[in-house]
Amino acid sequence: MTMPLFRLTRNVLVQDECIDASAVDVVAWKGIEGDAAADTSNIGHVVNWFKAGAEGAAVQAMTARTMRLAASYSGDLLKPSLVPRLIGCVAHDEPGELAAGFFAAPPLERTVLDVGTFRVARPLPLLFDILESGARAADPSGFLVFTNSDICLMPHFYRAVQAMLMRGVDCLIINRRTVSSLESYGANPELAMTEVGNRHPGLDCFVFPAAWVAEFTRSDACAGAGWVMRSLLYNLVAKSKRMLILRDAHLTYHFGDDKPWADESLSDYDAFNLQQARTVLDRLAGDSGRRDVLAAFCAAHREPLQPGTLQ
Repeated sequence: MTMPLFRLTRNVLVQDECIDASAVDVVAWKGIEGDAAADTSNIGHVVNWFKAGAEGAAVQAMTARTMRLAASYSGDLLKPSLVPRLIGCVAHDEPGELAAGFFAAPPLERTVLDVGTFRVARPLPLLFDILESGARAADPSGFLVFTNSDICLMPHFYRAVQAMLMRGVDCLIINRRTVSSLESYGANPELAMTEVGNRHPGLDCFVFPAAWVAEFTRSDACAGAGWVMRSLLYNLVAKSKRMLILRDAHLTYHFGDDKPWADESLSDYDAFNLQQARTVLDRLAGDSGRRDVLAAFCAAHREPLQPGTLQ
């Protein structure tokens, strides 16, 4: 099935199926034109690596492997040529967790336990600490990609991303595909690339100008818990002139659909992140222009929050 592009709001385009194509503004790829928001030949990609159990370590190793493969495949098919910089961000007390072939970003000095109290103490990193560390290691004139450490890339990932950025898209959100569990592939986990998998609604891959990080309205939302990416999403919607959300693209994939963060004993982390997102949304909406943009997006995207809901 062909997935059309359509205009969700004034500054946000979506690639997805349409229930009624006549009810939306369908846009062709050739109709997306504009100057690139940053240097498309400079793409830094930051991932937070951390100490994990055997299964988690195996998944992280596979993620790093697919990133190195995609970087080597970027080549010069498109102009300007592209050599992605792979950036690893680790905690200050876990320097040995940096994946091979990755440039070391400034280490993370804090965890969510430095800013909140929870029933079960988990030293989870802060989202904006990761982004700021990654941006410091990236080329400030280019773009920054941020993904979780369990998001694998298809070999053509960077080529496809650059092609979209060269059309003037200033921000990309790419939803992952869910494939079988890692163990199901035995000694050949690369076979996962042959699976189209199933679409997933989660927000786990973001591309935007590296210079934007310094201008974000930050929060203390932590990685590894629900609602964490909403704080970033609202910042991006507020800044973007031409955002593209890819809901059904075969560019990234995830082994299985485990949700360790969904354990009821950890629900206070979800509540914490949701409150952080609520605060960010309302701070951004303090500007009337941004408020209108955010209100339109939150309504059209069926967000759990709307500007003005701070409690």
